[in-house]
Amino acid sequence: MNSSEQCSSLNAPVLFSRKDLVLLIIPLMIEQTLTSLMGVADTLMVSAAGESAISGVTCIDAVNVLLLLVFEALGVGGSVLAAQYTGREDHAAVRSTVRQLMTFQLFFSCLLTVLLLCFASGIIHLLYPSLEADVYTNALIYFRITAVSCPFLALYTASAAFYRSVGNAKLPVVVITTGNLLNIAGNAILIFVFQLGAAGAAWATLGSRVFSCLVLLALQARPGADISLCSLHQIPFSFSETGRILQIGLPTALENGMFQLGKIVVQTIVVTFGTTAIAAQAIISQVETLASRPGLAVGVALLTVAGQYIGAGHPEKARYYAVRFTLLTHILCAITGIITVLLIHPVCSLTALSSDAAELVLQLTVFIAIAKVFLWPGAFILQYCLKAAGDVKYPMWVAIISMWLFRVAGSLILCHIFHLGLWGVWIAWMA
Repeated sequence: MNSSEQCSSLNAPVLFSRKDLVLLIIPLMIEQTLTSLMGVADTLMVSAAGESAISGVTCIDAVNVLLLLVFEALGVGGSVLAAQYTGREDHAAVRSTVRQLMTFQLFFSCLLTVLLLCFASGIIHLLYPSLEADVYTNALIYFRITAVSCPFLALYTASAAFYRSVGNAKLPVVVITTGNLLNIAGNAILIFVFQLGAAGAAWATLGSRVFSCLVLLALQARPGADISLCSLHQIPFSFSETGRILQIGLPTALENGMFQLGKIVVQTIVVTFGTTAIAAQAIISQVETLASRPGLAVGVALLTVAGQYIGAGHPEKARYYAVRFTLLTHILCAITGIITVLLIHPVCSLTALSSDAAELVLQLTVFIAIAKVFLWPGAFILQYCLKAAGDVKYPMWVAIISMWLFRVAGSLILCHIFHLGLWGVWIAWMA
């Protein structure tokens, strides 16, 4: 930072005190962790129905994560603008942004739901042509039921993103916590009592998403709410304003979509290893995703903090927090890595994995935990500062090229030429 930037930094307004940052980051960590726990709960609890059920759920969870990332990316477009407008104290522009994004998300998600329901079978055959019959049946059931939740998931992610953009991360946490408890309770009843297997997990997920969406919308309908839906119908729909949101959201959605699509392609490689390998990969993927959530929470917090400082005209403060938040993420990766390694054996004991698969899960978990401390923060956190400034194309191309050139191509080479199995998949992930 040069002398002029130092002077500007000294004159910058304090938009976030240390207490404000703690109240922003901690609830985000809880929310991100609980969001991931929904998938973990489905995976662990449906494992009681056998390896074909857990394998079917795992295959579709990869697609569901893709949908979630697309909705969240569109929410990023709205939240970046909302954060910048908040930094400028332009509250009318914030409300207009809310109207445009919520309207777009509703129509887009409803259209997507219709397409998914019509082409569910074809999508599964396209992605996983070599699935065993039992696995395919469970995957199709889980896919069709969870597809119905798309509009509720889209509206929830948009609402939660707007709350975070104005610094209120606590309310989405309360809602998602309650929704996850309902999901776990639903799993327990539908899987263990009614023996519905993958269908039970799907219905529980659908119910929890409907609940979370409706509660958050009801809270937003109150007069005086931080992000209020009252009188939004009086704000005209603007294609130009929606276009500004999509200029940020679409590249991020393309980035997330291509990244997750790459993971799905890798999953198709894993499918060729057999049902046992699919089940082992399910546990590893869910645990790795769960361990990444605290770090992702820091990134989402950086999006809000950097966005508001950029909107207020102080980009040097955005750079300052980008460095500090990245260092914090290195520490979090070390902590979550240790916790993951300590808990992975008890987690495996709760599933129906064979002893060989459980041992492979343990070895790979240790490998992943060590690699993440050094590589993950720089790869995933710094991009949020760029996005807060509206620079979404550079992170998009870095993510897409690294995914397809190293992770996908690397998995193909290491698995099919060097025959490294799941080790090849995760070595390519590290690359």
